[in-house]
Amino acid sequence: MNKIWSRSFNIFRNKIRIDLRIGPIRHYLTRQRNEQIILEFRRGSSIKFLAAKNGVTDNRIHQILTSSGTRAPKWHKMNQENRARVFELRGQGLSQAEIGRKIGVTRERIRQILNAGA
Repeated sequence: MNKIWSRSFNIFRNKIRIDLRIGPIRHYLTRQRNEQIILEFRRGSSIKFLAAKNGVTDNRIHQILTSSGTRAPKWHKMNQENRARVFELRGQGLSQAEIGRKIGVTRERIRQILNAGA
């Protein structure tokens, strides 16, 4: 789908209209940018650095790296030891938020793990 930017001007009593169409070249540039992000991440650049350099959010960098297979999705990072620790800490009476802070994931993720019982 092409995006159109249009602007009209009145010059010497004549109306002039300028249209700018942005089409497939944009996808090519985005693909190039994503490939550069992946390459720099593999060379050791941090996600925050890449986000600032490319003018996008940290979350977008995560999406680019995950979709390319360069980085595993965040939810696959929790190993069985940490899952067992979630249940252990819950048995000690800690809240979901406290458990999340100790393990380094969100309260929502802790809730999902406890509900799944895995």
